[in-house]
Amino acid sequence: MLEQAYEAYATKLETVFEHDRTKTVGASEIGQCARKVFWIKKAGTKKGVEIDEGFTHDWGARVRGVIMEQHFWVPAMYNKYNDKLLFAGDQQKTLQSGYLSATPDGILVDQPYDLLKHLGVRNIKADCIMVEGKTIDPRTNLTEAKEANYFQTQAQMGLMRELTPYKPHYNLLTYTDASFYSTVLEFPIEFDEPVYKASKERAEFILNAKHGSDLKPEGWIAGGKECSFCPYVVACGVERRGVPYRSREATPQFAAEIEDLAREANRASKAAAKATERLRSLQQEIKDRMREKRVKRIEGVVNWYATAAPVRFMNKEIRARLLEMGEDLEEFTTVGEPSDRLVIAATPAASRVVRKKSVKRKVKKVKERKSNGKKQNGNDKRATGKGKRTRR
Repeated sequence: MLEQAYEAYATKLETVFEHDRTKTVGASEIGQCARKVFWIKKAGTKKGVEIDEGFTHDWGARVRGVIMEQHFWVPAMYNKYNDKLLFAGDQQKTLQSGYLSATPDGILVDQPYDLLKHLGVRNIKADCIMVEGKTIDPRTNLTEAKEANYFQTQAQMGLMRELTPYKPHYNLLTYTDASFYSTVLEFPIEFDEPVYKASKERAEFILNAKHGSDLKPEGWIAGGKECSFCPYVVACGVERRGVPYRSREATPQFAAEIEDLAREANRASKAAAKATERLRSLQQEIKDRMREKRVKRIEGVVNWYATAAPVRFMNKEIRARLLEMGEDLEEFTTVGEPSDRLVIAATPAASRVVRKKSVKRKVKKVKERKSNGKKQNGNDKRATGKGKRTRR
């Protein structure tokens, strides 16, 4: 009962934007999977796809952030900075340039140049900085700013610099623990002009794509974490697994192209394996040293603690017991999404489609070997007197 009441009320907390968000890629979206963003923007059009059956939007984290921002973050910032905090709360403004847009949390003006010295930034290079507040699950272990948030702050600074008199060089990105507001992580993000320009180009590329398949499944490529929140996993999977029904003979040029990619993939695989090995070695070294010194935590550096073992179901035994009880196993089974498999040879062989030039060279070498062999054979026969007699 309460869950339904929460959900109904949550819809009233949705932020209402003045501009049509389907016409631009927002700063919070620019660092997300390009294919997912495209389908979100094209929902309800011919270029869009159906949302996965059974998918439900989890509004919990979004509402958590809205409530925290409106009822704590904004009042706290106004309490300390008063009229030096602009574009925050009810004064928020959406900035748009081309296909890129952003609605920043705020900007602090008339600030000292050493404002962020406690974070290692001696000079913020301007009298203003942008501020962005996020909430985070307390179980998340952040050692650096999330990549999507990094691109978000770059877009915000770029649009602020382009469209307003303010030229901030830094954006203070903060993560507040959703359980303990007293715990805050702060990351000063310096403006990067090339990244901002690339963001504008990326936004245009996404919105002008002809089809979702024209964009890479970046969420899946990055490991699939973003896919767990994506409403288009099924449609994306269909695009990714599109194995040709029939196979044609590869042209020499195409075979060479794929061979180069295969070699590069193998190099990346070996590098990843070595990096993983190095990572585990360093982790173990850290544990060993901390164990020697009987230290479990170094504030802001490392936290080492024991975790409970995960519960695992004994599937074979459960299946056997159900069969003994005479249960129909099909009632307890589901069919997952089909998959595909790409097998790359450890050492890609040279293209099996032989090139004409190489054929000519091989034929020439064979002829030379045969010619040399005949000459040598003839010389041997004459030397032994077993050569063929010529007619007179």
